[in-house]
Amino acid sequence: MNYITPQALKFQLDNFQKILIAKRRSSILTTIKTETTKLLQDLPRGVDKNQLLTLLEGIFGSKNFQDGKYKGGKEVVLETVQEFFGKENFKNDQQNLKQSLTNGEAKTLTSQLIEEKLGGSEKFQEGVYQSEAETINIVKKGLANEGPLLEVIHDIFGPDKFFPKEGGEGIPKDKFGSNVEGAEDLYEDAKSKGQQILGEDFNDTEKRRIEKEGHTPDIIQTILKDIPIQRKKLAPESLINKDKIIATYTTKTIVKSKEYEKSTKNINPLKHIAEEVDNAHDFIIQKIDLETDLNNFPTDEEIKGTYNEKQVPDTINYEELRNLRNSKIKSLFKQYFQGNSPSSLKDNEIELWRTSPTGLPNTGKDQRLAFDNGWITPREITETKTKYEGIENIAVLKVKKVDIDNEILKVKELVKQINAYRYLRDLDANQANIDKQFAELKTDLLPPNKAQEIKEAEQKQREKLFYYLTDPKDGGIEETTLKRLEKNLENK
Repeated sequence: MNYITPQALKFQLDNFQKILIAKRRSSILTTIKTETTKLLQDLPRGVDKNQLLTLLEGIFGSKNFQDGKYKGGKEVVLETVQEFFGKENFKNDQQNLKQSLTNGEAKTLTSQLIEEKLGGSEKFQEGVYQSEAETINIVKKGLANEGPLLEVIHDIFGPDKFFPKEGGEGIPKDKFGSNVEGAEDLYEDAKSKGQQILGEDFNDTEKRRIEKEGHTPDIIQTILKDIPIQRKKLAPESLINKDKIIATYTTKTIVKSKEYEKSTKNINPLKHIAEEVDNAHDFIIQKIDLETDLNNFPTDEEIKGTYNEKQVPDTINYEELRNLRNSKIKSLFKQYFQGNSPSSLKDNEIELWRTSPTGLPNTGKDQRLAFDNGWITPREITETKTKYEGIENIAVLKVKKVDIDNEILKVKELVKQINAYRYLRDLDANQANIDKQFAELKTDLLPPNKAQEIKEAEQKQREKLFYYLTDPKDGGIEETTLKRLEKNLENK
């Protein structure tokens, strides 16, 4: 980045000093601000305010500043005027000089003298020196014929930004001239030739090289010819000095002291970079081929951040690695789902268990456990739970569907048993057994109010069954015996 040096600023401030001495104290700070702003406004970086203050103190004397503000008063300005016009042109009596600047006719005479000294009355407006045009003239004179101001500009922008009019050893002849747009077009055209030269776009490093080193069209052409050479130097060692497509390129990756090989076909030495191919191979082996945790496979962003797909064959580009990853995840999930006792499910049915939003841990084994528990439809599972027979929030990893079915069946059988009784005595005789079976029911595996069906069946039977006086099994008397007794009682 360009910056202004303290030396250059001092040079300009010395010029400004000659302008400032003719102004009133009230306009000194304004002029300093105006002229300094002109000096700095086009620069990317200014100068530290402390440096600026130091330079100003050097001109007007540090004793005349306090807390960064000018406190010198009129005397300092008068002394500066004396130094500018020559002390020999002033009376030794400072009071007389001060009076000449403040009183009546003497003031007018002195002002005329100052105006004459600074280039004539046309340079003043209402007694105020118009410095802009004069400053421009000073700058022009300083630049003319490689004048002293050119050296200052060199200090500001850096000598490396300037070339002589004629080229010399180590210094190119600038063929761009002042045609900035033409130069930019040439840069952009050069950077777009990657497809023509390499079969793909230049990478960022190559583009920066064109911009940084391509000072002339000839140099740009030299760079364009050199880029394929540099690409070739970066190709795999087995490919150096070969221009033909390499059928197979194999690398070795060591993981936990064990060596694994990975091969890629159709390597183009001028297009593909060995380091990028190596990175892709290592990534495939370590993050895909050898991965055993379904939750640790790389994301799409992680794949993109590992290597540059433009510098490897299409067979291992990002899309291919995503497909390779997805295929490995599917096969690994199926392996864990099937375990040692494979189910009869087809591959697409197993994949449905992996992709459905069941909320189950992504292990394959958990999905198989839910399946073995009798919950065979993954889309009916949400947040690891399902519903069945009116039962809500059944934990599919803990509850087996068959256990629920068994408890429901127990209720049905017990209700059937109660409804089969024809005599109240039979119901009473089995009441203890009925109560025992009811107490043993797992009501948490039953639909709401399912167990109550037993009590309801029991109550209905008691309402319609009776004990009979003519049934000896109920403790009664046979009907014929009862009639005989009734007749005997009548005869008496």
